[in-house]
Amino acid sequence: MQTYIVVDSSQQPGLYRKLARYQVQFRSLFQGFAEESLPEIAPLLVKLPDKDEPLKRRIDADIEHLSQTRPCVCKLESSLGLDALAQSLSQFHIVEVPTERRMIMRWYDTRVLPVWWNVLLPTQRAAFAQGVMRWSYYDRFGDEAQLDLSGLAEVPVVTPLVLTEAQYARLLHAAEPDVLIAHLRNVIRDEMRAVPARILYPFVAHHLEAARQHGLYDFDDQTQYLLIALYTSGQFVGHPEVTARLSIDATAHEQSFGDWATSLPESIWNTGLPLWQNAGSSDLQPV
Repeated sequence: MQTYIVVDSSQQPGLYRKLARYQVQFRSLFQGFAEESLPEIAPLLVKLPDKDEPLKRRIDADIEHLSQTRPCVCKLESSLGLDALAQSLSQFHIVEVPTERRMIMRWYDTRVLPVWWNVLLPTQRAAFAQGVMRWSYYDRFGDEAQLDLSGLAEVPVVTPLVLTEAQYARLLHAAEPDVLIAHLRNVIRDEMRAVPARILYPFVAHHLEAARQHGLYDFDDQTQYLLIALYTSGQFVGHPEVTARLSIDATAHEQSFGDWATSLPESIWNTGLPLWQNAGSSDLQPV
């Protein structure tokens, strides 16, 4: 059994150069695709040395640090050789989505991996994990988790893997909080940096779902909703004017939520402390 690491090096550009200096065996999972010329952002399959203990400790230390700072590290145990495993995994670089379109599937981003795994059908999971005996990953918070590989039978691998409308919709839905967080970081970068990830992600996911329940599906409206939530730690929804606005579905209002929110009274902004000032409070609870 051989231990491998999969790293999404788009979150650590230039990693391939460091691995080359270490003289560690690795393969780009972009090999054979149009993206092959972009090794600096490729997912890399790295074979951990069997005998060189000092080198193994150095790589382990680098990977451990990376896993705590970026959601981009998986650990695999497999009986397959490096080339065979790389070839198997790279087959899932491209997937087919409804209307016969194709897209790059960034399953090696460990924010994506558990969602990807959960939307796959049992036969698709078996094909994806072919030859892998154990698969763990470090999630968005740096915690180690495992994919459940029990009960998977060997199946013929047919690629590109085809996703149903429902599978595709679940992937897109799950990505929306991260898309919104990335956008908000461009709007209030310093403030967002001050909120720990363990608080920020569930807070944004919760309030994004609340925005949807009020009929807010426009991205700009969702952004404005989340900005108010962030600046009040979510307490704004208890204000009478907000309660009155949200009691009616967004589609029934003549004025968009974003336009309405541009002239809010100070009393709404003062309903709670900003999340970055309140993040350490034991009283902070989802609304």
